[in-house]
Amino acid sequence: MSNKQYLVVRLNQKPIGTLVQTATGKKEFFYSKDALHPISLSMPLCNEVYKDIVCESFFGGYLPEHPEVKMIIGKKYGISPNNTFSMLKAIGGDCAGALSFHDPDDVIDESLTFEITGKEIDAHELERMIDQLKLNPLFLGINNLRLSLAGFQDKAAVCLWDNKVIIPSPGIPTTHILKPTHPVLNDLAENEYLIMRIAKQIGINVPEVILRNDFKKPFLLVTRYDRVIEEGRISRVHQEDFCQALAISGRYKYQNEGGPGFNQCYELINKLYLPAVEKLKFTELVVFNVLIGNMDAHGKNFSILHKPDHVCLTPFYDLVSTKFYENLSQKMAMKIGKTYKTEELTRIQWEKFSKEIQYSFSSLCKLIEKTAEKISLFLDKKDDVVHAGPLVDYLRNHIDKQIKLLYQQTRW
Repeated sequence: MSNKQYLVVRLNQKPIGTLVQTATGKKEFFYSKDALHPISLSMPLCNEVYKDIVCESFFGGYLPEHPEVKMIIGKKYGISPNNTFSMLKAIGGDCAGALSFHDPDDVIDESLTFEITGKEIDAHELERMIDQLKLNPLFLGINNLRLSLAGFQDKAAVCLWDNKVIIPSPGIPTTHILKPTHPVLNDLAENEYLIMRIAKQIGINVPEVILRNDFKKPFLLVTRYDRVIEEGRISRVHQEDFCQALAISGRYKYQNEGGPGFNQCYELINKLYLPAVEKLKFTELVVFNVLIGNMDAHGKNFSILHKPDHVCLTPFYDLVSTKFYENLSQKMAMKIGKTYKTEELTRIQWEKFSKEIQYSFSSLCKLIEKTAEKISLFLDKKDDVVHAGPLVDYLRNHIDKQIKLLYQQTRW
């Protein structure tokens, strides 16, 4: 008798392959014979079986990263928090992108679009649910919610319809990521809200964000770019992050731990549709992250959208001035030139970076200057800068420092 366990992997509700857990706990994946689209750039369509290392890098990338969150989920469902197969079986009904995970005997609605239905949550109940996120991550179990989100920060996923927060009915995709304010990092929700608004204002492709103040503690609602709403019905769009696409475990998402660096990122971008256009977009983001002090721009914070006829970059997300908080890492997630420190980002380091990514150095300098000017102009519009306070002053000072460093010839 076989001790293997099986999960049907579905893309937009249709079976596309099978995830297997062997008797030794290893994972395997193979595509269905009629599969038409790969689920990852790291797992092209083929007749072979993908083994444990690739499977863990890709499928593990759908799960929460915080050990305490995984521990609580494990206790809730009576499973090991480190068993990716069991975790996906428990909570993998609605993940980032269009994949979902199901028992072979499950009866699944294979519709491509769904009417948004569920349980409306009033402000009082939502406040209680957010306060209990530590004990009940992702709002799991509420209205039979079976959902997974990657990342380290506390968050949940909900539907927003007619300005009302809804926990969707089982099987219905969510429309927004809910991010509460942080108990230690002051004004984190306001920080992300401001930075995302700046990014949008200066032409960077980001999702819409809403800062809600339904009760004492504000929270952020980020529109899911991997969902499409048309005529009141919602559908999923497949996506994967850079670590998944490069077959790198999210446990090693930082470059100094073995995660991707910019060389690997640009090599990946060269595989996308209209790579020259995507390369420019990504370079604009790199510059923006440096100027606003986003030290946490790692391989899981960039993603790829799998559209029906091509693959492209997703809108950019999780843009926060992390350097503003002294108790967070002051090192960049990926090095530029030979440094991980913005304090060492002189002209020499930017020039090394431009050669590595094969981007005109003079164009890069102009991009840095222009981006700094656009951000500063936004910050000067006091009516547009809300809930910011010290962050605005910090951003102005940080930008000035980076522009001065751009003209330093110091070698590090």
